[in-house]
Amino acid sequence: MRFRDFRIVGLRRAREYALLVVSLNAIAAMPAGAADELPQLDVAMYDDPKIETTLITHFFPPELRSLWLEALSRPEADLKRQACDAIVQAHEAGMSGWPDAAERIAGEMARPDQHPVVRHTAARALIALGARQRAPALLEQSKTGSIELAQLIDPVLMQWEYEPARELWLARLDEPDVSPRLLILAMQGLEVLQIGEAADRLLEIAKSPQAGPSVRIEAAKALGGIRTSGLESEARALFNDRSQQPLANRLAAAWMLAEHDGDEARTILSEWSVHREPTIAAVALRRLLQIDPELLMPAIEQTLSSTDNNVRELGARALAALPSELNLRRLAPLLDDPQPAVRQFVRQALTDAASNTDRNGLVRELCMESLAGDAWRAQEQAAILAAELDQKPGADRLVELLDSERPEVYITSAWALRKLAVAATLPAMYSKAQRLAGQIGQPGRLYPGDAQLCQLFQAFGQMKYKEADPLLQRYISRGARGIESRTAAVWALGLLYEDNLDGDLARKFYERLTDTDSVPPEDSRVRRMAAIGLGRMKAEPYLGALRSYASWRDTPEAACLWALHRITGEPMPEREVGEQRVTGWFVEPIPN
Repeated sequence: MRFRDFRIVGLRRAREYALLVVSLNAIAAMPAGAADELPQLDVAMYDDPKIETTLITHFFPPELRSLWLEALSRPEADLKRQACDAIVQAHEAGMSGWPDAAERIAGEMARPDQHPVVRHTAARALIALGARQRAPALLEQSKTGSIELAQLIDPVLMQWEYEPARELWLARLDEPDVSPRLLILAMQGLEVLQIGEAADRLLEIAKSPQAGPSVRIEAAKALGGIRTSGLESEARALFNDRSQQPLANRLAAAWMLAEHDGDEARTILSEWSVHREPTIAAVALRRLLQIDPELLMPAIEQTLSSTDNNVRELGARALAALPSELNLRRLAPLLDDPQPAVRQFVRQALTDAASNTDRNGLVRELCMESLAGDAWRAQEQAAILAAELDQKPGADRLVELLDSERPEVYITSAWALRKLAVAATLPAMYSKAQRLAGQIGQPGRLYPGDAQLCQLFQAFGQMKYKEADPLLQRYISRGARGIESRTAAVWALGLLYEDNLDGDLARKFYERLTDTDSVPPEDSRVRRMAAIGLGRMKAEPYLGALRSYASWRDTPEAACLWALHRITGEPMPEREVGEQRVTGWFVEPIPN
């Protein structure tokens, strides 16, 4: 097949989509700047039952390899670039079998008259293919190519621990006009390879104000990683040098001791761990934590009250490593930390501590105290903790928090109540659901209660709360607002009427399942739950409808297969496996 026989097509990039557990409506209703605060909470209805669809396997036309290699040999630089890009994307998508491609790509990369863009994409292709045997060619490009090319290649040579690169990286240390970016790469590479002969030059750079702060700090990091003892006096002298760039001096000094141990190093690091500059304190604290978390205890209160997220987290990690009663009581207030990563770490640390019988009661007490407080962040984390610990005494407070002004709290509280499954809370939960239902009936509005109702409705189904039946049935029709709560309502009704056929409800489920021709058609999530509901009720009058839709094509149709199995006892057919041709490449064979 000749090159002119192929059609050029636009490259369509694959996109990944994730199911957001929390409603976008709730996010839209949050205070400004808080959209990253919502917790990710599980949604039971999508796993009970677990519905699978056709397993799609992708295949690549075998002609693609020869096509792209032919494009690589064409004189047009753009075709070469696109061929390299296509090889990278196909390899990442699972296309294998490139025994001859690496050599061809390396040859194009090495051509002296090659376009810089092609050289760069060729190097990226070799890296993506994991062509370690082409490391010499990549090293040569790092020596002679652009700074951008070196930034692409050098980290990979470090990852491969490619020893021959040491000469290039050592030489850069002494080049008079070397780019700071290249110098930093060289220092990082020398640290990876543990090149001891670089230590004296790295020390000179770390101490030299002419090098610039960023270069000096990177030199100190590399030096500290290579020479792990004996730098105490040099570091202290640099730390105390206030003549030029005093902050850079101190930070470089701290990094010089980042792998040191011994009494003198511990003493110095302890002094620096309470420095008013948090970047310096964090370096010292991190090393002390690695040596012995107990070394952080003398100044733990100052560490925990720092305005810096990293410093507070290091303090939290030290407390978690030493979970005495005193330290757990110090740790619990950080459930209200403004940094999400810190408070989530603290919650997990408390969960881990509760696995110890001697500490379980204390953790539960701390959980209840945080729930009872006024801090919304602590309430959110304590609600999750209560669910993880099955702390049923917290259920009454969680009911109160259903009326919180913060979505993070009221959604999480509904989720936690569902997890705790305390029957006595159901009337209050139902009352809240009724109030929410009255607030979200107008078209064109955002529905911040959708995610909360979704959790409450699931709880009604799981706990077989029949009193919720009228409200849940209101959400079957398309006039109800909030797609997640509608989906949850249909799912919950299936549980309420499990093994108990209700003709009117079954007809409503049938209508939702078969509503595929309206504009727009019924949401696939609602259709899926309607099919499941018919199966749970064992709605034999609708076997024909279920059979007409049943397939592995999509979740509503696969749910029909599940429903048929549950009603009739017939085994579910073996899951289908389909093949899909991967298309959309810049050049590809014309289908026959």
